[in-house]
Amino acid sequence: MDTTNHNVLDGVFANDFNGVANTTVTNADSLIGTTDTYRYATLNGVKVALPTYGDALVTMGYRSGTAIGNTTPTLGDSSVNAIYNDLLAIWDGYNGTGTNGTPPDWRSSDYWSATPSTNGHAFVYLYGGYVYDNSDTGLNYVALQVL
Repeated sequence: MDTTNHNVLDGVFANDFNGVANTTVTNADSLIGTTDTYRYATLNGVKVALPTYGDALVTMGYRSGTAIGNTTPTLGDSSVNAIYNDLLAIWDGYNGTGTNGTPPDWRSSDYWSATPSTNGHAFVYLYGGYVYDNSDTGLNYVALQVL
């Protein structure tokens, strides 16, 4: 049940899919960091990714749930959800058409994404289907995509 700030994540998830390190793309704090492209790492021998927030619209605010049902989504699987992917697909897969999209055994809270935002990085509030813009020093939960 630990939280972390995004500055820690920027130091871990600093490679693209092919393992090339980000050496040029900076975030809102002018430091090199995590982006939708540079969001991969290998932890304990397992390749993982920090998910994007999962919407083509780069705006903060509430999202509308879809009627995709209560299928078990996987991060990045657009065959399950044609509107959202990554964190928002997880939220949408568990919300029905309501707002609480917290999967079983997950915290009904905020989860960091790799997606840069005006003040740092976007995070998704799973209980309410809201995308926030947060400073990288804020504390949120993390979910990872196992590749």
